[in-house]
Amino acid sequence: MVVMGLLRERSLKVLKQRIITALILVFCFVLATTQLSAFAYACVMAGAILVIAWEWARLAGLVKKQDKLIFVFSVAAILITLCVLLNVSPNSDGIVGDRARIILF
Repeated sequence: MVVMGLLRERSLKVLKQRIITALILVFCFVLATTQLSAFAYACVMAGAILVIAWEWARLAGLVKKQDKLIFVFSVAAILITLCVLLNVSPNSDGIVGDRARIILF
């Protein structure tokens, strides 16, 4: 019975930590989408996607660091290609909508 109480207490502590983390991430996401330029937002999202790609590689069973790096660099190449095709640069005001519809759909 004591063990179940400790497990429940630990679960609530973990849940509380996850909720706090989610609230911080939502705040950062809203701030980024409303305050950053298109290029800065693309850079922030690209960084997040590359971190996620590293974790995804681990979940996909890629054990060697070299394999993970190849996967992450492949994702980075795709992101760079999309930025070039969508004309995302520090000088652009935003993504060209017609071009995005053609490329992504």
